[in-house]
Amino acid sequence: MYSNETYLLEQLQESGLLNDHDIKQVKGGQKPGESTLVALIKTGVISDEQVAQTVAVNAGMEYVDLNGFEPHQGLKGLISLELALKYKIAPLGMNGTALQIVISDPFDFETLDALPHVLQPELEFFCSTPALIKTLQANLYGNEAVMGTPKAKNMDGTAADEDAPVIKLVTNLLMEAFKNKASDIHVEPLEKDIRVRYRMDGVLVDVEHHPKRLHSAIIGRIKIMTGSMQLDEKRVPQDGRIQMSYNDKEIDMRVSIIPTNNGESVVMRVLDKSSLRLGLVDLGFLSDDQAAFERLITLPDGIILVTGPTGSGKGGRSGRIRAGRHQPSDGERGCRHDFCRCSSRHAASGT
Repeated sequence: MYSNETYLLEQLQESGLLNDHDIKQVKGGQKPGESTLVALIKTGVISDEQVAQTVAVNAGMEYVDLNGFEPHQGLKGLISLELALKYKIAPLGMNGTALQIVISDPFDFETLDALPHVLQPELEFFCSTPALIKTLQANLYGNEAVMGTPKAKNMDGTAADEDAPVIKLVTNLLMEAFKNKASDIHVEPLEKDIRVRYRMDGVLVDVEHHPKRLHSAIIGRIKIMTGSMQLDEKRVPQDGRIQMSYNDKEIDMRVSIIPTNNGESVVMRVLDKSSLRLGLVDLGFLSDDQAAFERLITLPDGIILVTGPTGSGKGGRSGRIRAGRHQPSDGERGCRHDFCRCSSRHAASGT
């Protein structure tokens, strides 16, 4: 129940709420595997409110009585259900740029160390009882919090509950990118807000700005959609993939997240599989050039340079070339699209 129960029992004795006789008496009828503190609360020797108040005083935190607290439903956009359940926390609100959260175990130093990384650097901690925090979670997140498990995701990676504001925000952000035929989506944390940019026709264009307090929720939602990224890892780069459908088209997005001074930054490369028509004839060669090109790609060795700005279709064209040839060797690997059967790498400037 609490990370350092021995220390807490000593503090409760020093505060006069417990004595040696109480502890010895409870230990005599204690169930196997049951902690002494839980047994003391169950038998009514001490209340969970008294324990939480003692914990708060020793941790230098303010105790909050959540009885009668009616949370605004917008609060659940500040902390995802997955994180709330994992760390046994709940959001209380915002104080300027600081996120206010309530916890039950200030002695859990691993959690205290992880929260600034998985949420945001500026946090204000409050303390309450585990039972009251669970009730607050249930009021915010519904039956999922009561059951202790998040809702299952749909086949496209989106959550079943489409009413969550952050889920809608991220979904709309992606759909607008598809609608505008953007080749890249950039979600960049700045000092005071979040900037969203689309790369259209090779040019990065500002499209949206959002409050900085939504940064963790937006990044967390994108990580969940990949199905492979670690929610609580914010200090190392991560890569993943999101697959969605838009107007009966298959959309494949390569997702890269890197840490920056202002928080994690996201770049998503949008790849429209359904728009690709495999075949050299679709590349627009003149007949003579196509014949010469087809002869060149049948040679056993050599290099063909495919150049152009970002989003111009270099990868797709390379895939079409490879798709018409023989089966790849063991050293060849798929890239960007599954049919590509080629490998790609960045070249340093000047090479």
